[in-house]
Amino acid sequence: MYTFLYNKFFNFLKSKKSYDPEFNAIGLVFFIQIIHVFLLIKLIGLKVPAFSKDYMTNKLMFIPFGAVWLYIVYLYFKRKTTQIKFEIVSQKHFVILLIFSLLLPLILLIEFSKK
Repeated sequence: MYTFLYNKFFNFLKSKKSYDPEFNAIGLVFFIQIIHVFLLIKLIGLKVPAFSKDYMTNKLMFIPFGAVWLYIVYLYFKRKTTQIKFEIVSQKHFVILLIFSLLLPLILLIEFSKK
């Protein structure tokens, strides 16, 4: 699923002559993965351990995990870039992919977090 999204995002950004389509597509996939993981954690009801009572300290403690995760995602998709067959992706298709892979899970995560 994430390889499919990376291929489509990369092709769309490359066709729009983005400054760095490879890293921008990897960043989008990384952000989508974060939202999906947190949505899965919320749906399962898993309690994430807190490092301290302070909310800011907890957020800062997760930054190294996110940096390592981003690096792993970057290495994985960097190798896949040479295998991608270029195709034109329409803006409509790009927006539909963003809505269903990013926006809809994000809305669900916000709704589940309110409860």
